[in-house]
Amino acid sequence: MAMNDDTSRGTTAVPCVLLADDDRSIRRALSSCLGLQGYRVAVAADVESALGTLQTDSIDLVITDAHMPGDTRQIIRHAHEGSVRIPVVLYSSADDQLCRELAPLADAFVRKQEDAEALLRVVSHCLGTGRE
Repeated sequence: MAMNDDTSRGTTAVPCVLLADDDRSIRRALSSCLGLQGYRVAVAADVESALGTLQTDSIDLVITDAHMPGDTRQIIRHAHEGSVRIPVVLYSSADDQLCRELAPLADAFVRKQEDAEALLRVVSHCLGTGRE
């Protein structure tokens, strides 16, 4: 896990997005894009790292690929349980059985084939930040 800022939970109004994707180029590009929009970004390359970040950091929204090392369902479950429900955006290029199973569990589904603006609109909507 890496984060642009180590501010702890509840001490800042700047939302923190956890970006979980095993593709380094996707992590870099989206992290940069989200950062330019003013979001803090934590990144994870696999399910285990994402779960660790969810347990220790102040995360306001999760963007996760469906196909990563580990069971992506665990990320969605963990984000949705507890006293504060964290929205989850499924971000995948695949159109397979796993994506069809995960999409209803997530708060939104964006295909990687769409442009970054589509993802940013969904992030803004899920966070209620009005950064459209």
